[in-house]
Amino acid sequence: MQWLQQVVVGWLTYDVSRSPLLTVLAMGLGTLPYLLTAPIGGVLADRLDRSRLLAAVFASKALVFTVFSLVVISDRVEVWHIFTFVLAMGLLQSLAFPARQSILPSIVPRDYLMNAFALTLLTSGTLQFALPAVAGVSIAFQGPGATLLVGAVMYLTAAIAVATIRLPVADKVQARPTSFVSDFVEGTRYVMSDPVLLPILLMSAAAYVFIVPTVHGLLPVYASEVFDVGPVGLGLMGSALGLGAALGAVTLASVQTLRHKGRFMIGLLALSLAAAMAFSQSASLAVALPLIVLVNVGFGSFTMVRSTSIQLIAPNAMRGRAVAVNAMGSGLSLIGGLALGGAAQLLGAPHATLIGAAFMALALLLIAYKFREMWRFD
Repeated sequence: MQWLQQVVVGWLTYDVSRSPLLTVLAMGLGTLPYLLTAPIGGVLADRLDRSRLLAAVFASKALVFTVFSLVVISDRVEVWHIFTFVLAMGLLQSLAFPARQSILPSIVPRDYLMNAFALTLLTSGTLQFALPAVAGVSIAFQGPGATLLVGAVMYLTAAIAVATIRLPVADKVQARPTSFVSDFVEGTRYVMSDPVLLPILLMSAAAYVFIVPTVHGLLPVYASEVFDVGPVGLGLMGSALGLGAALGAVTLASVQTLRHKGRFMIGLLALSLAAAMAFSQSASLAVALPLIVLVNVGFGSFTMVRSTSIQLIAPNAMRGRAVAVNAMGSGLSLIGGLALGGAAQLLGAPHATLIGAAFMALALLLIAYKFREMWRFD
């Protein structure tokens, strides 16, 4: 559903404002709450029944989608409406993300955890492949408001489905008589002291700062200004991201045991930034689409291996908070969006993407050199 949201939000923002900077901000603003409320989500995931927490969040998302769709249908939408909607959805997502990530090890045997995350990515990638194109066509023929109503129905369906999950009693984390702050500080210290978790999270944060804003965030600008392909073209580019995630997932789902995970993650991010550099120099949509696929083959597969590694390393009682610390890194994409969105405003989207990829290459080299334990992580 987030892929449908991205297409609608990107198109609406640029259509209303004609500003690349505001468009990038709207596309990345939903990650801001991760910096503030992901810690709360992590503690809740380690204290409450994770399936019930997810069901409540999905139902709330359906309500927010419905309200915003009515605003759009009334033809009174302004940029501040879009920003409010994106922030509300980001808030709910940041509360749900730790529970969604940490619930898998409770229902899937450890030896098949990599396959489970790969299948999750495959499902997400398939939806990302199909929904943006459908959303683009729906925007063109029915308008963004009606398109948003479809998302509301999908979230309500997800809430009902997740509510039926029953976790084994032994895997339910019980509340403890400690404060939220002390619980989260404990999780943060654990992550910061681990020689493998820390560089994994640093690489993830760097990707959200330098790659996500300048590829995912600038797609509406590329669709409108660079390639002149309208909402249908924007949907195709969003679908290319989904195809990349699906291809990476299909490959990883067939592997039961992945060796040299640390080196593999470094290589995946290197592939993503190289494809982003090539994409920035594309002369047409036909050339750009396969490069967008490669961007998300690298980035999407990295997120899957990263998530699996966090679950394998962190104990059950610490799992939600470890995921929350990782989620806070995605909140930094707004910082990248501000800087690189400004660069797009002044220099154009292709130059901003190239600058972001160059900084990502530098960050990846520094992390790989500083944290040698990553090279030995299996």
